[in-house]
Amino acid sequence: MADTKKKATDIARKKRLQQVQELHSLILEKKDISKISRLVKVAYVLWQYPNTRNSDRTHAIQYYKLFYPEYVENEQITFENIYKIPKMYDLQRDRATIQNTEELFPPKTDINQRRQKQASEYQLYYKNKNPEIYINDANYYLYLDESGKNDKYFVLAGILINSDEKKKNLEKKLSEIKSNLNSKHNMNINEWKFTNINHKNKNYYIDLFDEIKKLGMNIVFISVIVENSGLSSESKKNKTKELLKFIVKDCLDMLTLYTCRASYENVVSNLNVTLDNDGAGIDILQQEQIKSELISSIGTESKYFTVLDDLCWKDSKDDNFIQIADMYASSLNNIFSEKPIEGENSQAKKDFAKKILADVGISSVFSSRNNDKNFEYINKCITTEDIPAEFKV
Repeated sequence: MADTKKKATDIARKKRLQQVQELHSLILEKKDISKISRLVKVAYVLWQYPNTRNSDRTHAIQYYKLFYPEYVENEQITFENIYKIPKMYDLQRDRATIQNTEELFPPKTDINQRRQKQASEYQLYYKNKNPEIYINDANYYLYLDESGKNDKYFVLAGILINSDEKKKNLEKKLSEIKSNLNSKHNMNINEWKFTNINHKNKNYYIDLFDEIKKLGMNIVFISVIVENSGLSSESKKNKTKELLKFIVKDCLDMLTLYTCRASYENVVSNLNVTLDNDGAGIDILQQEQIKSELISSIGTESKYFTVLDDLCWKDSKDDNFIQIADMYASSLNNIFSEKPIEGENSQAKKDFAKKILADVGISSVFSSRNNDKNFEYINKCITTEDIPAEFKV
């Protein structure tokens, strides 16, 4: 059996090397390479540029510059052009196929050992993780709000709930919490809103997240954070729209990694997305255009979701989930954009922001994912410090 596997690997390796050599000849002769497969091109980059063997980012950058130079403008890739080039995740999978399966162009020994350790930890986590709370329902609800248009970071963030039953139960519990806290603090707060936090009601809001965490219901906190200075001029004008498309389309599989198990691959899953109408800044025509674009493409671009059941904008005062999204998005912006403290009220906002981020578990703008009992978070950061200049948007 081992000899058979080795023989098959040797044959695949030899064939791949021939394909790489043929591609190299076509490039030298400046002939058409459009029909060459992505896998062969990935192998070519690994062969031609040894430094790409140790980093998926370095590999992807070189791949785009070599095979998609028309979409790299002034050492930048805009949001618009991101949709026209292969996803980095696909390039990463192809790189793994070349290096791990075909055993070609291996990385440095320490890099390979680290990758193997990460893969083992990943598999062990999901093997030991009890998926019971997820596998019986295929309806998902994503609530989003934005913050920081003119600050250091622009944030689109909110919460993901993974069943009709949990959504219904959580709606009821949140209404009860709001009523109980109003009685406890002798207040009449109908809408939870970060901008309304002050030194007089700070303890109310601090208690709020303590009560939510006590519920023991799983809530996934979702966020995409972009450094405003890294945005192209075109992206700055349309960043809400572009990030919405980014978070729903291009990051959908990543965002649902913890909530969609392998058993969902053959299940028709429904996604419902609701945004704060005040924060969106998108007119009705744009809303319908975005909705149409997402509905038409989500089935082919997402591994887990095949139906975008609804995409709508709603007034935050009518929805407790959007209000939580508002507080989370604004807290992320307050802390990571380092909003100044200019009095008692701004100090109260800062204290609350620290509280909510600590409860969720996100400790830095670079944090990507974590699980702590019933609170999970998944965060995507697009920042000039985090990625090379070629990937600034």
